[in-house]
Amino acid sequence: MPRMNLTVRWQRKLARFRLLPSADRFSTTVFGTRPEYGPVHPDYDLPPFDQRPIGFRHQPTNGWVRLFTGHLSLEYETGLIYSGFRPIYRSTDDLYTKFLPATKPYTTHTRRRRRIDEAIVLTGLWTDSYYHFLYEFVPKIEIIERAGLPPDIPLVVPRAVADRKFFKEAVELGLFGDRNFIVQEPDETITGRRFYVVRADRHSQRQLGFPAERLGAM
Repeated sequence: MPRMNLTVRWQRKLARFRLLPSADRFSTTVFGTRPEYGPVHPDYDLPPFDQRPIGFRHQPTNGWVRLFTGHLSLEYETGLIYSGFRPIYRSTDDLYTKFLPATKPYTTHTRRRRRIDEAIVLTGLWTDSYYHFLYEFVPKIEIIERAGLPPDIPLVVPRAVADRKFFKEAVELGLFGDRNFIVQEPDETITGRRFYVVRADRHSQRQLGFPAERLGAM
């Protein structure tokens, strides 16, 4: 088994025995449903979604917003949230939990720290690629707006995403509205009291149509 999966395994075991905090016990779902593998999304009955490979039908499709509160720190590489010195198990958007790289508590807490009050965390695996940006990063804005999160809450974006040309063009086109960004640098840890973590709908008509609707193309 790859090392990154072993990392997730020991986190899961420690969370089970309450040696690590778990997102299920440490956060409040303020919008949507809890992360679970539910029935096939109704949009799968509509073309072209009905032609999607069967493997995708078992992926989570429901979007949600979770609120974490306390003395929190955000790790750059993984997007994991720490409570004090302990990482919170499954505190990311939970799209690719089993593929998370190894978390580094010592490195995280010895980096320079940027202190804020609250933020919406948009960190996710591979969102510096155009595919994951379009299918998993951008639709989080639709979830945020549907959840009614105020526009004055800043969005945390990793430097690897912020430097991409497609991200800069999306900002210029107004895809994110008037929301402000906090760009997290690879050598810094962001600390705060309130972190909102967002997961987008997966492969739904609403999720895929949001960018076109926002930009007036449909």
